[in-house]
Amino acid sequence: DCLSLIGIVFSLTTMRSRVFHPSYAKDDTVLDDMMILCRSLRLFSLDSYFHTLNVLKGVIWLNRQTMARAWIALVMMWYSHATLLYLFEHQPGCGQDGVVHSPGKAASLFQAQTWIANGANASDDGRSLMQLLVSLRNDNEGEGEDEDAGMEMCERYASIPRALQYSIVHLSGDYPETDYTFKSKIVHFVGILFGTAISSVFAGVFSASFQSYLAEIRRDELLAEAKVRMAKITKNVVLLQRFARNARRGQRSRGSDVGGAAVFCRKIVHAKSPLGVCIMLFLYIVLVLNLIASLVDSLPEIHQHYHNSNYILIFFELGCTCIFIIEFIMRWTAEPARGKSWFRLVDVICIIPGILTIVYLQERLDGDGTSTIEEVIEVMLCLRALRLIDFPYFHREVALIHHGMLDACPM
Repeated sequence: DCLSLIGIVFSLTTMRSRVFHPSYAKDDTVLDDMMILCRSLRLFSLDSYFHTLNVLKGVIWLNRQTMARAWIALVMMWYSHATLLYLFEHQPGCGQDGVVHSPGKAASLFQAQTWIANGANASDDGRSLMQLLVSLRNDNEGEGEDEDAGMEMCERYASIPRALQYSIVHLSGDYPETDYTFKSKIVHFVGILFGTAISSVFAGVFSASFQSYLAEIRRDELLAEAKVRMAKITKNVVLLQRFARNARRGQRSRGSDVGGAAVFCRKIVHAKSPLGVCIMLFLYIVLVLNLIASLVDSLPEIHQHYHNSNYILIFFELGCTCIFIIEFIMRWTAEPARGKSWFRLVDVICIIPGILTIVYLQERLDGDGTSTIEEVIEVMLCLRALRLIDFPYFHREVALIHHGMLDACPM
């Protein structure tokens, strides 16, 4: 309201002509260009009568967890899709020079070199040279309109961040580029099936949220919020009481529990104590930072401008591997019966790249990413993204999907 009133006041002064007809020249101030926008903000005053923004805010806030899960699922699908396309389309050394290779320009340059080498012997040499120069000028003008026209597929997928922009277009169902390898086409086929379904979750969640919100009255909403606050306060009080009892019990008798190591690891893994919550949060943060480091390691620009980045990333990987080994030992000690579960197998696969890095440390430090062992390590590092579904935040959704797939299988 204040910004809209400022725009109205300025338009009533002698600056009225400049406000309503800005010239967008360099000598004009930024305020002249913003006054019309400030006056347009007056439209938001209609929300005082219709409460549209308030309803929209309420729908998003009440269903923030469901929408957050849908968004995280889409981001995970997007990242996995782009990573697989990067692995199948990327070629070491391709696209690092930053030059887009245009076949038409290359042919014109070759023709010019041939013309200069042969000399001007024909009668129409002047006309031929003029046509050649016009062709080169048209090629340069065309590059400004479509920068990707002459790019090879390996240049588009030179790194994972660069692959993300093409991956999101394909997940939406649009395929402006189709010159992919057979492996990438399989990835696109799977991406269409799952990407369309995950993208459609937003529309379903949003429409269902509106229906549930408009079906309730304000009194029920306030009552539900009061219950939520009371539940949070009760939970915090119970945690504080439990922490105080454990502290007093630990002071009376230390180390008197049977199977002390297993009990301690179980409290850490299941976050049953304040120390366990802190340790598990630290392990989750290390996993996310390791995935970000793997993404940064795939950027050729990082290795070009920062020569010591390879050493930093490799030693960071070694530190993360030590932490992952300690986490695996704690999970194995806490629940030996689940040692053969699927998630423990994923944990072992995630530890293997660090062990291979230790074995081939010199080759990793001096290598350029083209050797077979480095490609194997890079692929296994990307598989660490599967550990994200083992986060406690997604346990309920993973269990629902697991049971749904088992029910859908033929008996």
